[in-house]
Amino acid sequence: GKTIETTNNHPYLVLNNPPQKLSLSTTFTVDQSNRLEDLNHDSIISLVSQNQSFIAKIDKNQKQILRQEANRLSKPQQFWPEILATTIIGLIQSQNINVIDLTIDQEYVGHDRFLIEKIKTSIPLINIHIKNIGHHSLAHHSAYYFSTNKKSSISGLDKKQKEIVTNSILKGFLASELLHQEWLPGSASPHYLLSDNNSSTSWTKVKFLHKGMIIATADGWEKINTLY
Repeated sequence: GKTIETTNNHPYLVLNNPPQKLSLSTTFTVDQSNRLEDLNHDSIISLVSQNQSFIAKIDKNQKQILRQEANRLSKPQQFWPEILATTIIGLIQSQNINVIDLTIDQEYVGHDRFLIEKIKTSIPLINIHIKNIGHHSLAHHSAYYFSTNKKSSISGLDKKQKEIVTNSILKGFLASELLHQEWLPGSASPHYLLSDNNSSTSWTKVKFLHKGMIIATADGWEKINTLY
C-alpha cells in the first residue's frame, strides 16, 4: 500500500459518507468475450478488480449499426479498437469507478498506442498496460461467464471469485451512445467522486484522522489502513 510521511497539522481532504459503490481497489483488468467485430454474437467487456466486476454488453443488433458507421470511415481498421476504448470509458464513468491502473487484454495488435491515447483523452491520470492476460484471469472468466451463461465456466474459481463474477454490475450500451460521447460525464481527475450528491468532503488535520477514513491523494481516493 501507499505510505505517506507528514506532520500532525497537515490537512487532508476527507471523503465523508462515501458512496456504497466506491471501489477501494483501483487496479482493474479488461477482457472481452466475442470480439466486437463478431457481428453474429453479443459482445461482453468485463472490467474486474480484486473485489468488483463490471460488465458492458453490446448486443449484435447494435453492432450491425456500428458496422454501418465503420464502412464510412477512411480508417475502418481503427474503428473497433476505438469502440472498445469508448466502451471502457463509458463503463468507468457511468458507474463512477475509481480506476488508476488498467490492464487490457491485447486483442488489436498494432493499435495499442491508439487505444491508450483514446482512453487517456477522457481519463488523463490513468495508467494503462496492454498485454495478453491469459485464460486464467478473473476478467476472462467474468466475460466468458456472461457471454455463455454457463456456470461451468467459473467452476474452477474459489468462493470469493465466484461471488465477484456473479455479482457483477451490468450495463448495456446503445450504438448511439458509443458513436456520440457527449453523454459521458467528465472525469479528468481521480477525485471525480466529489460530484456524488450523497458525499461531502472536509479538510481534516492528520492528528484527527483515524483508520478507515478515505482521503484524497495524488492517485485518487484511498482508505487509511494504518496510522503511526
